[in-house]
Amino acid sequence: MPNLLALDCSTPNCSVALSTADKMDLLDLEANCQELSICRKRSHHRLILPMIDRLLKQAQIAQAELNNIICNIGPGSFVGLRISLGVAQGISYANSLQLSGVSSLEVLATQVLDSWLNSATRQTGNKIGVLSMCDSKPGEVYWAYYLYAGLDDGLDNSAGESQIVYSLNLQEVIPPSLSKLSELQIPSQYPLLIIGGERENIDAVISNLMSVGRTARSTSQILLSQQADQSSAKDLLKTAISKFLSGSLDSISPAKLTPLYLRDALS
Repeated sequence: MPNLLALDCSTPNCSVALSTADKMDLLDLEANCQELSICRKRSHHRLILPMIDRLLKQAQIAQAELNNIICNIGPGSFVGLRISLGVAQGISYANSLQLSGVSSLEVLATQVLDSWLNSATRQTGNKIGVLSMCDSKPGEVYWAYYLYAGLDDGLDNSAGESQIVYSLNLQEVIPPSLSKLSELQIPSQYPLLIIGGERENIDAVISNLMSVGRTARSTSQILLSQQADQSSAKDLLKTAISKFLSGSLDSISPAKLTPLYLRDALS
């Protein structure tokens, strides 16, 4: 049984989640995940360890019984990222556990994709672009672009019965970047999902994408645009499991886990 602990302090919301699912798939995650979240600015350093202890006690699991720790590596709050990464590294060192880091932008991309799949008819195999953004300074955003290639509807017969293995299967096309809103450009050949922070920034990007010469999009190509929900360790777990199922989740040693800072990338 994989026991996975997820830590997310990338925003004012301090969030911790624990999965004790029998299988590494999203169906089991929904039924076997416990989460604690507290939104309190500048309090992550006091909250995160008691929250972890509470979840482990509720599940009757010791730290040494964890199989992996998943950490949001940003972009996000400078201090918050340092707190969650430091806690993850400490637990990992003490119990010889592997760590996995996931970008907050990929977590947001999974969030908007999940919203769209739950509001539209699933069409397995259709490719869709996903633009994920979070606000930086005025007029700037952190962003990344992903490609969704359809649900992984493979059948798992390992237990002697058929079961759909549910994966969100996102491919990173443009890695996390920092750009001015007016300079953000992405491929135009696929329908698009957009998620971001301030609504005015989302609208500004949509306006820009619809007016860039030969690569301009029509309104019908934008399937969904939404503001991001509050940061969630459960969403982080969902993204990590989807990456695991697609073979793209890397486990690394504590010393190699570093936060994703992009500020120097913008001239």
